[in-house]
Amino acid sequence: MNMQREKELGSRYSDAIKQARQIKDKAERKAAIKAAKEIYKRDDPVQIDGEYFGSHKAIPEHIKYFTMLAHADGIDLFRGGPFNKRKELLTTVPWTSVKDFSYTENQQSNESGRVTLTRAAAFGVFALGMKKKKVDSKLELISTLKTKSGDIVLEYKSHIDNTRSTSGSIINASNNSLIKANKKFRISVIAHTNEKPEKIEI
Repeated sequence: MNMQREKELGSRYSDAIKQARQIKDKAERKAAIKAAKEIYKRDDPVQIDGEYFGSHKAIPEHIKYFTMLAHADGIDLFRGGPFNKRKELLTTVPWTSVKDFSYTENQQSNESGRVTLTRAAAFGVFALGMKKKKVDSKLELISTLKTKSGDIVLEYKSHIDNTRSTSGSIINASNNSLIKANKKFRISVIAHTNEKPEKIEI
């Protein structure tokens, strides 16, 4: 899915660069190459996922696992989450139908400590000052795409008992990647809907 869009973009970019390099005037050639690079950066596919709640005419029902993929021609809407290899393409929203995209992020973490039996046996009363620390983390991410045919709302929730465990650190990294993807998704929407870009740190 994403890989196919990246291949399409790569092919377009290669053709644009080849044409730009054939321009004889040095200043025009340089400007054409720069423009091709800016378009490539703007159209670089970015996807986000979550549980679907919304009012879009093409998707009336609630969908547990849902993915949106922004690319050069619009936003693809899929039934299926990040671990579904065969996602079902429901519809593609053209950029002319996109009105706005926003997201809200609510992340909380709490650090606590406990004395393990191993440490208690090894260090006795001194083990009280050597508690094994654990970080509990919660994330709620709401992504909202407004279109002329209705709103698409994705909700993602995550609760990690211990972010310092192996599985916890993997989930935490995945959560951070999704937050970053939402930031890039917003930049893509702004760029394709001709809004005045705002400075967003990634």
